Amino acid sequence: MTVNYTTNLSLGQPVTGTESGTWGDDVNNAVTSYLDIAISGSLALTSASFTANALTLANTQGTSSATNIGATTAQYYALRVSSLAANVTITAPSVSKTYLVVNSDATYSVTVKASGQTGVAIVAGEKALVYYNGTDYIKVTSSGTTALTSGRVPYATTGGVLTDSANLLYSGTDLTVYGIRVGRGAGAVSTNTVVGASAFSSNTSGTNNTVVGTSAGVGNTTGLYNTAIGDSALNLNATGSGNTVLGQGAMYSGTNGSYNTAVGYSAGNASYGSYNAYLGYQSGSGMSSGSYNVIVGSYTGTAAPISATGSNWIILSDGAGSVRQAIDSAGNAQFLTGAVVVYTPAPTTTISAATTLTNAQLQGQIVVTSGTTFTLTMPTGTTLNTLISWAGTNLGFDFSVINTATSTITMAINTGVTSVGTLTVLTGISARFRIRRTAASTYVMYRV
Repeated sequence: MTVNYTTNLSLGQPVTGTESGTWGDDVNNAVTSYLDIAISGSLALTSASFTANALTLANTQGTSSATNIGATTAQYYALRVSSLAANVTITAPSVSKTYLVVNSDATYSVTVKASGQTGVAIVAGEKALVYYNGTDYIKVTSSGTTALTSGRVPYATTGGVLTDSANLLYSGTDLTVYGIRVGRGAGAVSTNTVVGASAFSSNTSGTNNTVVGTSAGVGNTTGLYNTAIGDSALNLNATGSGNTVLGQGAMYSGTNGSYNTAVGYSAGNASYGSYNAYLGYQSGSGMSSGSYNVIVGSYTGTAAPISATGSNWIILSDGAGSVRQAIDSAGNAQFLTGAVVVYTPAPTTTISAATTLTNAQLQGQIVVTSGTTFTLTMPTGTTLNTLISWAGTNLGFDFSVINTATSTITMAINTGVTSVGTLTVLTGISARFRIRRTAASTYVMYRV
């Protein structure tokens, strides 16, 4: 043989004293042409270039008569892939080599690998440098970026977007990006998630917290299972646990409240009580030690009806903080403005003969009678169980009887129903009755 070839790119090397009259062709075909494609040449590949979605590239060698560069020549610098019909695999020579792989297909990936190896995938629309590391082809990493666990980050595609997020691994202290803290916060507890400048900066042993926002949860030291989202949300709470807070300054000043829910700007701002629920702009922001309260709307709690230390209240207020309805700690409902308007259906058909009342007739709230003397019998206790969805005992239901008959109408009890008061309704008279549930299937009917 009168021409030798280099190991990596198979470039021709005419042997001294040989190739008389042909050495120029040897250089042109075996050196110059190959250097040209190795530096700036692109091999265009489409689905037709692959057999069973696979392609093997091999180094070719030029001679004095031809370059022998073809569609499977491995010495090209760039591999440009497009118009695929499936994910494809390219097997390249196991020699020191770098490829620019441009996958212009919109759907399918290209895997570049060494023989017998798994290689690296270049996803649809991705551009990446890959090189042979002595075992397999991997993506080239950047040495000019912040060192992570491996000291490198994946190669960046056009626009600086990381192309291989699966390889972006990190384990270390919190990151600071434009002054924003990202990581676990103070204490470095693995179950905490923290995002925000100065967020969660006092924690010592608190676990399972999620904090997002500038100075959010900044005072927490040992609190557990808190979720705080918003600038300065849950700012000073040090030891409280189980709070869910959403909004700028929500539960800002409270120091140790637990199991509170506060949603809205400054909601529950000063609260250090527990088991409160605040919903709305400044909702409950004036509450301090009160617990077990529910406030909807912008009522702050500093004035009546609750005051800052009250507990076990339910307040419905408007967006201006005006209280519309309140249920106090004893369960008494109060309507502070407006009239009470309740559902009032039309009475059922007028009754003119003895009958056992149905739940539907009682639900009409008014029973009208006509004709002459007869008896109206109450439903059984079992039937009254389905009158409404009773939430418990000592609940009641009122209805009226309007007697337009020419004689007296008599109300009668039934199984599971007793009575208190007169049960006769004189002609031309209206009577009010209340059904009180004392136990399942057990009721008392009062004349009121």
